[in-house]
Amino acid sequence: SRYVCRLEDFSHPNSGGTCNNSSSGGGNWNNNTAKSGKSPQARFSVVESNQFRELTHLSLNLTKGTDATVRTYLSQRLGQTMSWNATLKSQLKQELERAEVAERTATDATERCNQIMLSTETEKRELQLEAKEQMHQEHTKSAEELKRALNEKETEIEKLKETYCKNKEGSATKIEELERRQDLLLKGKSAAENENDKLNNTMSLRDETIKALTADI
Repeated sequence: SRYVCRLEDFSHPNSGGTCNNSSSGGGNWNNNTAKSGKSPQARFSVVESNQFRELTHLSLNLTKGTDATVRTYLSQRLGQTMSWNATLKSQLKQELERAEVAERTATDATERCNQIMLSTETEKRELQLEAKEQMHQEHTKSAEELKRALNEKETEIEKLKETYCKNKEGSATKIEELERRQDLLLKGKSAAENENDKLNNTMSLRDETIKALTADI
């Protein structure tokens, strides 16, 4: 079996044609024939054919688009594009604000970790000095207790370092994700602006054509 697209132009009885996976014919067509009550000027069909029969899967009656329908369609598309553009701008603003908050959070966490590391290093040095003094006085139990205290402080320092590294990696990952989203939003904004420009150019060309036709009439 093979699938064939057919476009039959009723205004020219002998102009019916077929195409594979695409439509043929020119002009602005729409399928509002049933709503408008007008006779169809063309019919677009998707037909499955083999050596035994032909089976129509889709059939659309088409009429020429009027100036009003074309204007309505273009205005609707322009409104959708402008709405999408506004949504993208709002999302971009939100993502930028989130990025700023994440950056401030990461900076605060780094500062806190640095302060903790400085304080723990100071405490470690103080404990080492105290341990040396007590080791001269008590060579038995005091030395063991101070060693345990030092080990606990070192374990605490290692945990703090690990926490700092994890927070730093997590913050970097969040910032990269936010930057990626920002790039996507900027690309979407650019695409929306390009679409908006195309629609504006189409409207301008349409208006110029209408003016020219009016002048000729």
